[in-house]
Amino acid sequence: MGTPLIPPLTADEQKAKPLRVCVTGATGYLAGHIVQRLLAAGHTVHGTARQPSNSSTTKHLLAMPGAAERLKLFKADLLHPGAFGEAVAGCDVVIHTASPYQLEVPKGESSQGQPCVGCM
Repeated sequence: MGTPLIPPLTADEQKAKPLRVCVTGATGYLAGHIVQRLLAAGHTVHGTARQPSNSSTTKHLLAMPGAAERLKLFKADLLHPGAFGEAVAGCDVVIHTASPYQLEVPKGESSQGQPCVGCM
């Protein structure tokens, strides 16, 4: 993500006061673009990931301009109550992009284990 921002930062983004922003699911495709834009605008970002130490899923975030100074990754999983407490502490804004997903769902069940209407 070393490419220029498209579209470039607006005048309002450029003059906004720096905030501390938590982006859940920071390793996701859309979240990565959000993190990039926030860093470019001078904000501090708390990003959550299931495995923040997994460089194959976080290296693109850590390589972003400003990441060394203003990006901190936190381990958090939506399916564990209280997992986001440390990441959101002290944040002015939370942008929630995390979404649980299950790769293998038994036929006839939704991802939450409930009967699935129309899945049969």
